[in-house]
Amino acid sequence: MDQISLGVARRRLADDHAQEPTGSVHRSRPRIYPRRFSNREPDLQQNLVKPEWELFDDCRQEAWVRYADAVHSDVDCPGQPCGTLASNRNYLGQWDEPEPDAWFNAWFQTLRTAYGWYLYAEHSGNQTIRRKAEGILNLALSSPQKGGAFSTIYVVPERHWVRDDGWAGFSDSYHAFDMSWTAYWMLRWANDLVPARKSEILKFTRAYGDSLVNHQQPSGVIPSWYNSDLSPREEFRDFNAETGGSALFLLELADMTGAPAYLQAGRRALGFVEREVIPRQRWFDFETYLSCARKDFSFYDPRTAQYPQNNLSTMFAAMAYLQLYRVSKDPHDLDIGTRVLDYLLLTQQVWSNPALSPKLLGGTTTQNTDAEWSDARQAYVAVLLFDYYQATKNPEYLERAVVAARSTFAVAPWENWTHNRVQGRARGSNRLPLGHRQRREFRGNDGANAGRCVY
Repeated sequence: MDQISLGVARRRLADDHAQEPTGSVHRSRPRIYPRRFSNREPDLQQNLVKPEWELFDDCRQEAWVRYADAVHSDVDCPGQPCGTLASNRNYLGQWDEPEPDAWFNAWFQTLRTAYGWYLYAEHSGNQTIRRKAEGILNLALSSPQKGGAFSTIYVVPERHWVRDDGWAGFSDSYHAFDMSWTAYWMLRWANDLVPARKSEILKFTRAYGDSLVNHQQPSGVIPSWYNSDLSPREEFRDFNAETGGSALFLLELADMTGAPAYLQAGRRALGFVEREVIPRQRWFDFETYLSCARKDFSFYDPRTAQYPQNNLSTMFAAMAYLQLYRVSKDPHDLDIGTRVLDYLLLTQQVWSNPALSPKLLGGTTTQNTDAEWSDARQAYVAVLLFDYYQATKNPEYLERAVVAARSTFAVAPWENWTHNRVQGRARGSNRLPLGHRQRREFRGNDGANAGRCVY
């Protein structure tokens, strides 16, 4: 950017700041650059590893026909066919011992992947794929419930359910963030794909929704982890931003059932986020503290006056506010949602670093205390941005949705472009848009990244 352009940008930024309410100065920043880079290159979705994928149909064939079939396996379930698309992780973090598995959590939502697989089956008329995809729904619904809570990881060889990820969580505890995201996708299946099974799915999800309502605290926060007796763990009990993810599920459940208790609980949960999380941008979720950038739950950076932030909880909260607006039609709910979304967009790339081979424009990083460049959760962000475009008619959200979607094709099948090396370039390796990750290892060299990451 030349000095004249830089000066113009600074003046526009100052003018925008003068018009922003207190605590919302970030909302003008994502709007400085929107059209500057968006149309420069026609091949933004070209894949570096597989340049022969010239058409979207090439990617569909790779994802839904070849790869999904390669990692699919049947699972024995009482009375019905079940299956999974293996992530080949290890819930204890023993990365040298990967195992066939099914993950139904915020990182690897196999049920969301199966949703896409089912849509492809309907599009192509492939009944075999349709049966396999629905078998993954059957597996998720077979998870044993206790007071509504349920396990989110299934280990295929042992035919064994595990409550939570033992590396970035607590394997002996139920995790509301993961359960809520899984239950939300169960509802999407019921509403969009298999309406004949709605009563079966609602029986499962209402039991879980009742549990959240019963455990919600007067402040509106929903504790994140629960012991075997369903008492909340101390970690993230009184404060967390994962509450937005549970609000999303509760509001979707309220919309499908018409039950006021779920709507009221969802409103209270988002009220907590608005009062306690947004003012100081305390986006605390499990990945903020327990993943690659491990740190104490009391961590705070006095030099920058920032708390650690992770954008999984940010994007789930933005989804929840949009769902609340669809129900309430209250402009305030949409305004808070766009405020959260605009803060999330500070983690979206508005350029492609020329030092890196793939076209990374539109991708998103993960948090302010880790090293990912373009993380595959940008596939979540692409859909979120398009949904907000439909609600606001703001063309910037549409432009950003397009480049976010393209960025997922550019880096597939990898998670991000930082953790590992290919052709001398650092990169990670996650198939999160497909619901799977390959094995790679990263060991941090400093205090913040002293954990061991495998993607």
